[in-house]
Amino acid sequence: MVTYLCLYFLIMFSGLICYGRGAISKGKPASVFCLITAVMLSLVEGLRSVTVGVDTAFYADWFMEYCSITDITNPASYTGRLGEIEIGYTILNIIISQFTQNEHVLIFVVSVIICSLHMFFIKKNSVNPVMSVALFFGLNFFFTSMVSWRQIISIAIVSWLYPLLREKRYGMGLLTAILAFCFHDTSILFSIVLAAIHFLPKNKSSSWMILFAGLFGFFTIERIFEIVLKIIPAYHYYYNAGFLNPHINLNIGEMDYFFILLGCALMAVIWINPRFHEEKFYYLSNIIAVSVFLIVYGMRINEMFRMVYYPKYFYILLIPEMVQKFSGKNRDIMKIFVYTACLMFFLYFLFHNPGDTIPYASLLID
Repeated sequence: MVTYLCLYFLIMFSGLICYGRGAISKGKPASVFCLITAVMLSLVEGLRSVTVGVDTAFYADWFMEYCSITDITNPASYTGRLGEIEIGYTILNIIISQFTQNEHVLIFVVSVIICSLHMFFIKKNSVNPVMSVALFFGLNFFFTSMVSWRQIISIAIVSWLYPLLREKRYGMGLLTAILAFCFHDTSILFSIVLAAIHFLPKNKSSSWMILFAGLFGFFTIERIFEIVLKIIPAYHYYYNAGFLNPHINLNIGEMDYFFILLGCALMAVIWINPRFHEEKFYYLSNIIAVSVFLIVYGMRINEMFRMVYYPKYFYILLIPEMVQKFSGKNRDIMKIFVYTACLMFFLYFLFHNPGDTIPYASLLID
C-alpha cells in the first residue's frame, strides 16, 4: 500500500513542479509531466511480482503456452484458451516469446505499453493532464491496468475515436476501432456507440434522451443481449454460464450507485448552466449518459462492468474541461475539490484491494 501512496504523491508532486511558476522555462509541461508519469507508472507496474494482480498469473501462464508453440504460423497450434484470445494480444505475446521466455519481461513490456498509451492519450486530449491523471487513479483505472491488460489497452486505443470523429477523420477512426478490437472484442460495441453519438444531434437535452432510451432498453434486455451475442458469438459462454439473469438481481456495487449519481449530476449541470452549452460538453455528456444506463444494466448482466469501463473513462476528459470553464477563486475551489475527491477514492480502493493488487511485491526482491 505504501508503494502506491508514494507513487501517487510523487506523480502529483511532479505535476506541481512541471506546472509551477518558472519550473519549466518555455517548455512543454504536459509533455514532461506525462513522460515522468509514464515512467513512474511503468516502473511500479512493470517491476511487480507475478503475484500482484488477480489475472497476472494467468497472463504469465498463457505466455508460457505461447513460448511452447513450435509453429507460430499454424492456426492449429493455438489450442484451448489461446485459440480464443484476440489477435492483437496474441501477436504481442508471440513477438516477446521470440526473444525470451521470461514472464517478467512480458509483465514489464505490457506495463510500458499500457502506461505509455494512456499517458499519450491524456497528453493529447486533456486540458489539465495532472487532474486527468488524478482521475485515472481515483476512478480505479490504475489498478485496472494491472489486472485487465487486454481491455485497458483496448480502452486507450478506442478512446481516440472521440477526437478522430470530431475531426471527421473517419478512415483513421475505422482503423482505430479495428486495432482496439484486436485487443478486446468488447470495444466493437463501444465503437458503435461512439459512432452513433457522433452522428446523433448534440444539444443540452440529448444526453437525457440517450439516458432514458437506454433505461427503456433495460426492460428488453434479453432481446438486446441476443443482438450482442450475434455481434460477438464468443460471448455465448457468458450466456450459457448464467451471466444473463432473467430477473432483476441488484448485484451492482456501492461505488456504482455513486457513479450513477455523479453522471446524472454532471449531465444536469451541463443542461442547466449556460457556460457549458458547447458542442464538446454535449458530446462528452452523451458518453457519460451511456455509462450511467450501462451501470443499471449491470443489475441483470453480471459482466456489464466490462462495458462500463469504456464510457466511464471519459470522466478524465470531461471533469477537467468543466473545471477549466470556471475562473479565479471558483476554479481554485473546484480544483481542490476534485483533487481531494480523487485522493479519497484512491484511498477507498486501496483499502478494498481491487483485483488483488495489494500487498505490492517487487520481482527485484522475490
